[in-house]
Amino acid sequence: MTNVNPAGPRSGPVSENKSWLLPVIVILMSTGLTVLAADLALRFLGRDLFYYRPNEMFIQRWPKLPLVSRYKAHVRYEGRTYGDLAAMLGGTRFRQTRRVIFETDDFGFPNGPDVQNQTPHDVVILGDSCGVGLGTTQERTWPALLRERHGLRVYNLSIPGGSPWQGYIHLASEAGRLRFHPGSVVLVTVFSGNDLDDYYPDKEVALADLPWNNAWASLGVRAGTMIKRSPLFLLATRLRHGTRSETKVLVRALPEGRPILFYAPYAANRGRPAEMVRRQDNYPRLVRTLENIMQTAAENGLTMAVALFPSKEEVYGWVIDGARCGEGNSGPTGLGVALATSCREKGINFFDLTPMIIAAADKAWEESGDLVYWIDDTHWNEAGHGLVADLLRPFLENCMGLFPKPS
Repeated sequence: MTNVNPAGPRSGPVSENKSWLLPVIVILMSTGLTVLAADLALRFLGRDLFYYRPNEMFIQRWPKLPLVSRYKAHVRYEGRTYGDLAAMLGGTRFRQTRRVIFETDDFGFPNGPDVQNQTPHDVVILGDSCGVGLGTTQERTWPALLRERHGLRVYNLSIPGGSPWQGYIHLASEAGRLRFHPGSVVLVTVFSGNDLDDYYPDKEVALADLPWNNAWASLGVRAGTMIKRSPLFLLATRLRHGTRSETKVLVRALPEGRPILFYAPYAANRGRPAEMVRRQDNYPRLVRTLENIMQTAAENGLTMAVALFPSKEEVYGWVIDGARCGEGNSGPTGLGVALATSCREKGINFFDLTPMIIAAADKAWEESGDLVYWIDDTHWNEAGHGLVADLLRPFLENCMGLFPKPS
């Protein structure tokens, strides 16, 4: 009688059924490692393919408080860039390519490594992309020119993409480590293009009551940033949603025929009268934010000042309207009128750069055909930054008490 192993008839089929697992596991692991290697290589070698300027490369949500953003710390970038408006249109036709250097300090702010040690600071800047000076190499932006050309020790807390409320958070969280002297000034830059439309809390919120993250939650934000920075993730997102915003860009021609680009939402905002500005929900929130900054400044022995920066669309409104140079509005805007009144009532130093920049831009155009903004960008070119630095110097020195204020 033959002995039969009960497991025998089943062992063959079971073994055959499992034989495909090992190759599948090997393929999945190889694919995963290949994707990981490609992702890591693209992070270091292909970032210029996914970002057109260092701002996009290095800005990220602040892990401690993701409501605001900061740059990656200890960055030094050298490369070529072009304007945000040209990027919205896509293609290369309107690009005004230029070389830029961009640096951040130990805390993720746009200062060279030596700047944070130039203390005590004469001026601390709170602003958005206009405060950073996007689109122009860092050593030729107006904060750098205040240092190099006018001898002021300037520390920049500006970060793009946020309202003055973001600046308030940065000042309140960083003031303890900064060094000042009795005449130091905190300069709040308000950009007329969109600062009235950016984010502000609906109601007064104490700093301690904001959604600050603990160590684990901060780690989660960092992990999310790493995923969103994945070149493969970015590629998939762009293939799905696209990158162009043609409908937001206005293409106009200068009198001699050169094309110049404008941002349609800023062009729409330039005609808002003062009463319309005051009626907007965000205007009292903006004023409340300025009051909070003033209180924080006073607690740290700082003088507060506000400077209103015009948009390109306000300065060159005559081009948008097809008029001649000098035929556009050359006086204060509605936001300028409203802020002048509110700052006067609160005892805040206020300077509306709009009339002076328009006058200087008109003069430069009529004398030499030069512009103070990049043709393909919403931001100032090198000439514009020099103009802003020269205009701000006497205002800041007045605030610092270096010479008497004019009567």
